[in-house]
Amino acid sequence: MKHSNSEILRLFRTGLPLDHIPVLDMHSHMGISSESYYIPFNSANDQIAQFKRYGIDHMLSFAINVATDARTKNEWLYDFRRGNERYFSTLTTLHAGFPQDWVTLLSAGQAEGTRGIKLLAKYQNVKEHKVDWSPALDFAKDQNWCVLNHDWGGPELLEPYVKNFPTVTFFIGHSELRYKKLLENYENVFQSTCAAFVASDGIGMEFATVEQLFQNLPLEKLLHGSDTIDLDPSTSIGPIAYADIPEVAKEKILGGNAVKLIKKLNWNIPGVEF
Repeated sequence: MKHSNSEILRLFRTGLPLDHIPVLDMHSHMGISSESYYIPFNSANDQIAQFKRYGIDHMLSFAINVATDARTKNEWLYDFRRGNERYFSTLTTLHAGFPQDWVTLLSAGQAEGTRGIKLLAKYQNVKEHKVDWSPALDFAKDQNWCVLNHDWGGPELLEPYVKNFPTVTFFIGHSELRYKKLLENYENVFQSTCAAFVASDGIGMEFATVEQLFQNLPLEKLLHGSDTIDLDPSTSIGPIAYADIPEVAKEKILGGNAVKLIKKLNWNIPGVEF
């Protein structure tokens, strides 16, 4: 079956956009710098040009620099999105070390039309098992929001949240297999393909290939994620395009599953019809 009659692969190989199917990116960053490096070509126009190059319809984004003042970064992101709602939805970033700020940040995000919450305790020098995200999830529970975490710390830490907050949609931030049972048993848990091309991060997180995700996890729970602007979209679309999986599976992963979820969450994306 490998690579036979794949229109997605044909278009990707020839540098043409995937305009024949929905393509959504459910894990991306926007900004001008991370903690340790500058990111060029960072304007909305630069990113929209990338959208058109690859055929991406919409991105779910958050501020790339998450280790410093969350308020400043969130406000930058809301300004970035303003006027570009057709292309970008936002997540509100929280700092794990300052729970006293969470409700204020989430209230500001709610006023800006945020789609949910981004968590990244690992890069904020806080151990995941030392954080209780319940106050933030309690705020999110009636909002049709999702919560994307870089690393939930394992299924034993994530499952209580999933049980206690069934109206919140949980995203596992990077490509891995640890959460198989949660994905199978709970409707509100989804798996990102982000970093599927990486063998391991070297500090405990083992990344799964697209083939491994397809073989081991429920297909309808797989969502395309790129880590753009930190990484180029080719590093996320490419592994899916080249994967030895059925074409219909590629279509669902790249955007079909996300479209179904967006409709379920009743997200209104101006100018986008799926």
